[in-house]
Amino acid sequence: MRHNTNSAPALRGVGIYLVEGKIVLDYGFPSIELIRFVKMSLKPDPGSE
Repeated sequence: MRHNTNSAPALRGVGIYLVEGKIVLDYGFPSIELIRFVKMSLKPDPGSE
């Protein structure tokens, strides 16, 4: 059971993120053991021009 919440930087800003991890049960509650996360780039909306 790992509880190191300070090892990863916080998510930055509004957007869509790729989150990779492992779901574990800690104290009877599901949690994500984070492996990595990356903010994904978005394509511009062609209808907004």
